[in-house]
Amino acid sequence: MPECSVDEDFLLLPLCKKPPGRPKNKRIPSRGENVTFIRCGRCGKMGKHNCQTCKDAM
Repeated sequence: MPECSVDEDFLLLPLCKKPPGRPKNKRIPSRGENVTFIRCGRCGKMGKHNCQTCKDAM
């Protein structure tokens, strides 16, 4: 059997914490708020997403 060397290298958890509250992109806007629609650069549709958050198939 080949010799296995165990390295002491391991990953630690990130030091920053997730901020409290609901994420802004998941939040439902209230009645008085204006919702701006943008055009996705990947699929070309108008909506609340861009090419990074687009879920349409290519």
